[in-house]
Amino acid sequence: DFSPSYMIKYETMQGVKELLPHAKIVIMLRDPVERAWSELKMKIRQDIAAFEWRSLVGRHAAHIKQCVDKVSSIKLARDVITAMNQCTVSVLTKHERWNIFVKNTIVNYVSRDTLRKAMPRTGATTEVPE
Repeated sequence: DFSPSYMIKYETMQGVKELLPHAKIVIMLRDPVERAWSELKMKIRQDIAAFEWRSLVGRHAAHIKQCVDKVSSIKLARDVITAMNQCTVSVLTKHERWNIFVKNTIVNYVSRDTLRKAMPRTGATTEVPE
């Protein structure tokens, strides 16, 4: 396994021993400085990618809002996703983070908004939990 973090727990290793009593386990450790440097570079790459994504969304925010306004009455998540993909510029829909963004952000927003509109206008609360 390339990520032996499970070895930290004694119970886990005991379970491996019980399941595979004759197995030989080889543990290879990296130079801690090299590993830390590698992790730092990975986090920098992730931060740059996140910044680029936020910038891309920011540049197209007005267009995204227009699309959200168009799909705000749609009730099914898959229909919201389809409509957003058809409405939005391809530079966004081709981005690797687009589908996650639509599912986690747009669909949740539209769902909460639809619930608020559907609730009766009595004295009951119209707050929808986040």
